[in-house]
Amino acid sequence: ASVLIISATVSASAISTNDGLTCKQCTDLANTLCSMATTDQAIKAQYNLLKEYMCEALPEDFPCEQELYNYWHAVAIQIFNPENGYWSANQLCDDLNECPKKSLDFLGTSAGIPCNLCTQAIGYHLILIDGSKDKIIAEIESTGICSFLTTDVEDCLANLEMMLPPALNRLANSFDLWVPFFCQYPVGCTE
Repeated sequence: ASVLIISATVSASAISTNDGLTCKQCTDLANTLCSMATTDQAIKAQYNLLKEYMCEALPEDFPCEQELYNYWHAVAIQIFNPENGYWSANQLCDDLNECPKKSLDFLGTSAGIPCNLCTQAIGYHLILIDGSKDKIIAEIESTGICSFLTTDVEDCLANLEMMLPPALNRLANSFDLWVPFFCQYPVGCTE
């Protein structure tokens, strides 16, 4: 299977040591985010977050809820891929040059990360989604995702082209809906 490598403005989006996070804190944050975001429960929550917003943005005759449900699981697995997805340590911590990138090797908290740095890091990365949508979409499509979802690859690619822009827009503007809670509870940030 292809691995999603999203490099769109990564060096600009990465957290630097000047932002106050250590390599371990940044890697733990990325690993926690990827591990939590790819659970069935999290993917269902993402679907629910996206459903109403996206379906309003798409043509009325498009079976939005069913198609979104069919596609989102595969798309989320690519976006939150712990090796090279948009939220992986390889991307989120890219400018920590001395930081060896780790793959997902635990599921737990990232205690010790200051809450303000956690929300700042995730928030900044969310903002950058908006300017990187075309590159993110192209890289998702290049993974061969459609060949795993359907035999009609052309139709699948057309559906992704229609569904992903509003989905990424919603994700980019979802900070208040999940980031502070995520930093406090799964991450276990400190005030």
